[in-house]
Amino acid sequence: MVGKVLQGTGLGVISSIVIGILLGVTGLGIDWPSEESPR
Repeated sequence: MVGKVLQGTGLGVISSIVIGILLGVTGLGIDWPSEESPR
């Protein structure tokens, strides 16, 4: 969906990196004070 649009505009790499960081940070909860999902 959004990924295809971002890749088309050339932001696929940036989006993939950001998504990867977000997934890793929110998944592991390391060095990221996530008040929305406290675990």
